Amino acid sequence: MWQAPDGSGALEGGGEELMELYRETLAELPLQSPIREAIVTCIIAASADLKIDDTGRVKLPEDLCEAADLSGKIKFSGQMDSFRIWNPERFSLHQMRMRSIVNAPETLDAFASAYNKVRQRRAAAGRGEAG
Repeated sequence: MWQAPDGSGALEGGGEELMELYRETLAELPLQSPIREAIVTCIIAASADLKIDDTGRVKLPEDLCEAADLSGKIKFSGQMDSFRIWNPERFSLHQMRMRSIVNAPETLDAFASAYNKVRQRRAAAGRGEAG
């Protein structure tokens, strides 16, 4: 679990597969890159394993709760390859921003283009063609 790197104020988490993806991505950056150093410092080094108490509840680290302004109720959001934990008010604002983006014609065009590429790739794989 770590602070989401997009500045949203949410906490982000995922399994070892996600961390491995981050490691591979970071390995693509030059060793002395300030971008690499910033991401390693803020995500990899600042991440925390989640602990489960005796009753089966997840205990979030206090410093991450403070960073995400979490107290009392939270909002859990699945993100396909990861999940996010939000302050409910921040999540509502984020959701409104995302709705304005998803309803934009250029978003629908970009999604349709990506969707068609995936369908073509799957069709080619079904015919035994290289992707």
